[in-house]
Amino acid sequence: MVLSYFKKIVVLLITFICVTSCSQKKLQELNNRISELEVLNKKLSDSLKHQLKEKILHLTPIGFSETYESKLNEPCQINYAFCFGIDMDFPEYNVYRITNGKEEEKELILSKQNKSGFTYEFTPKTVKDDTVELLLEFNIDGKIQMPSHLFIPVE
Repeated sequence: MVLSYFKKIVVLLITFICVTSCSQKKLQELNNRISELEVLNKKLSDSLKHQLKEKILHLTPIGFSETYESKLNEPCQINYAFCFGIDMDFPEYNVYRITNGKEEEKELILSKQNKSGFTYEFTPKTVKDDTVELLLEFNIDGKIQMPSHLFIPVE
């Protein structure tokens, strides 16, 4: 009877070890697969960011004033649009006005834009104030800055 009881315990112990080792093997396989998928997901994410960055680098902001000439001390509305060859969702961007002709000296004029165009109202203060300088800034995998210069004769 003791021998029979001992055999049952041994059989149960062997069964438990087999089940546990099979579970461990399956668990290890799943963990390896998760690691592989995480690596692939990172590559895909990096690739998508790179594609979006490349699309933005191929855009050109173009400004169109409502009139050919602007009048001294009177607002002149300028409509901007991005020229690109494909239709795409537009990432958020900010628009800065460059002051004193230096990109380091800039004033935020439009924030969190997400359309492929915007309007900026420009008021020349002197006859020589005939250039609109803007800086468009995207924040995708680092900053992407895109300058825009528009000449508008002042009467």
